[in-house]
Amino acid sequence: MFFIPASALLIVPPADLCDHIDVWRRRFDPHSEWIPPHITLAYPPFASVDQWPVMCLGITELVGPIQPFEITLDGVGVTSGIPQVLWLHAREDGGLSRLRGLLETRFPALVQPLPDGYTPHLTVGQFEEDAPLAAARVELEAGWKPLHFEVDRLFFAVQTPDRRWQMRDFVRLGCPDCRDCPD
Repeated sequence: MFFIPASALLIVPPADLCDHIDVWRRRFDPHSEWIPPHITLAYPPFASVDQWPVMCLGITELVGPIQPFEITLDGVGVTSGIPQVLWLHAREDGGLSRLRGLLETRFPALVQPLPDGYTPHLTVGQFEEDAPLAAARVELEAGWKPLHFEVDRLFFAVQTPDRRWQMRDFVRLGCPDCRDCPD
């Protein structure tokens, strides 16, 4: 069977925060083992693995002037549909929406506007029925403490044939020429 990997452009919180978020995700999201906690900037299908080296240069140029910024994961939201999604609001000063808008403008074939607009969020659970979603929402709202972190890079993620996602590369914010950036 031929497999074409999906890809996306993501923001991934620091590892210690991912561990905290995954406590909830393991309970409510059947896909939690396949992909780390993340905020999606460019949804699949994004650039192919073959397109990424050239795309990376364009994204580096685009986000180089943007300085790292803070995000707070607070507030709980839901999105109806199939599946229904339980998520954490990514509160910030507009940096995520600005990044998303720049990507839509610069790469319109790969990052198209979303029908309901872009809502920065981190998915915590997926549900097929209303009652489990409602119960999970109440539980998360009662137990969630806001988490803060700095967004300083965007990750290029690729899905593998076993449906897991790998972070293949990243682009730093505030670094117009990443050849000079320390790792």
